[in-house]
Amino acid sequence: MHPIVQRLVFPQFSIGMVGVIRQDDRFLVLRHTYRRRYPWGLPTGFLEHGEQPLDGLRREIREEVGLQVEIGELLATYIDFERPDLVNIVYGGRLVGGQFSASAEVSGYGLFALDDLPPIPPEQRQLLDLVGA
Repeated sequence: MHPIVQRLVFPQFSIGMVGVIRQDDRFLVLRHTYRRRYPWGLPTGFLEHGEQPLDGLRREIREEVGLQVEIGELLATYIDFERPDLVNIVYGGRLVGGQFSASAEVSGYGLFALDDLPPIPPEQRQLLDLVGA
């Protein structure tokens, strides 16, 4: 099938990355400035054209909060329930350095044990429950 026909016939998706970033038994959770229902959540971002997902997640975390992470294994992929045109790729990783710096998108951060998490989006909580043990 010709590429132009493919673009017209098949649905288009945005690609998002989600980071399950650990430091020991705690998880990196960010306070997002634009999220009203669940301000706290895992580090996320959108993949830029031509960018590899691992690079995109590292870039998003560095740009949004100034922290450096080491990205490891692929944990999951899922279609967002609130945005069916968004496919999320979930990677595990660990915090390795940097200093927190607030941005227009993120005003705070914390490292939380599973039992001490602030309210986060339900699908993200499910991810943490699956990988947290």
